[in-house]
Amino acid sequence: MAKDISYKQKRDILHALGLTDGLHVYRNYFTCGDSNSWNDLCAKGYAVKRPSMVCSGYMYHVTRSGYEAVKTDKHRSPDNMFPHKSLSAA
Repeated sequence: MAKDISYKQKRDILHALGLTDGLHVYRNYFTCGDSNSWNDLCAKGYAVKRPSMVCSGYMYHVTRSGYEAVKTDKHRSPDNMFPHKSLSAA
């Protein structure tokens, strides 16, 4: 695990990717209000933030760097699950 990520942030990334109990990434989003923790992940390049299309708040998406920071040898991910770096942040 990357040293600049807190335990809570690691758990949030794993939850966003559907990896809290599983081995395969099957989603990539976390919906909530404005979050200091998620904004910190965005500033570090581990996530991107966009206005939510389904509720008032934001959708945070984990980047490939964020996945690499928390993955273990047992986790598997398809390449198309991560936003491109060119995705503009909110």
